[in-house]
Amino acid sequence: MQGCTHVAHLAALSSVPASVADPNLSAAINLQGTLNVLHAAKKLGIQRIVFSSTAAIYGDANQMPVTEETVANCQSPYAEDKLAAEVAILNSEIEAISLRYFNVHGPRQDPNGAYAAVIPAFIHKLMHCESPIIYGSGEATRDFVTVDDVASANVLALTTQSESAVNQVYNVASGTSISISKLFNTVRDLLAGKNSEIGLVEPSIQPIRDGDILHSSTSIEKARTLLGFNPETDPHRALAATVEAYWVQHD
Repeated sequence: MQGCTHVAHLAALSSVPASVADPNLSAAINLQGTLNVLHAAKKLGIQRIVFSSTAAIYGDANQMPVTEETVANCQSPYAEDKLAAEVAILNSEIEAISLRYFNVHGPRQDPNGAYAAVIPAFIHKLMHCESPIIYGSGEATRDFVTVDDVASANVLALTTQSESAVNQVYNVASGTSISISKLFNTVRDLLAGKNSEIGLVEPSIQPIRDGDILHSSTSIEKARTLLGFNPETDPHRALAATVEAYWVQHD
């Protein structure tokens, strides 16, 4: 950070199940790591920090869609650590903006391991004609936002000159939710156009995991109004582009 005026802090253990499996590691990275960044920022005279937070803070909210005013309902160590880190940054004397990401996806997202995100995990399994895992009934919903739009939100937060836009939290999402079952069917249909055998694959239904929330839906009006954030990618086209990128890599 030496010689910088603005910092985007994205480093994290970004997995709810991983935080449940090892809450101490989650706290060390997501909370203590952020406090270390904050301490260094103060020492070096950083003007602004843009913090990558999470929609997991909301948990299973009583009303949907959630807004930035929705009361936190943390259901995992990951959410708790991110909320505590967010509070620390927003209460410092440094200009701060916290971006609460919903489910980020895009090409080159790691599909491997027990804690892989759902879209690359689905794609990877289906490309090999294997059954992806769906945790729970499949009726859980998520808002998937592209990595391009998340990058745009970070640039807007780093560069805004509006005093009313700083020292705020913002939801960063596409503004559209989809059920996990529908997501599976969509990914399968996209890949079946390339290999018809994939169209015969069914998911493996497993019990819901500790820390998982049921529904996730949000308004992005605050980010649109104060930051000028406007997701540019249609959710279906974005998913199709992600599937195509993985297929090209696989092929």
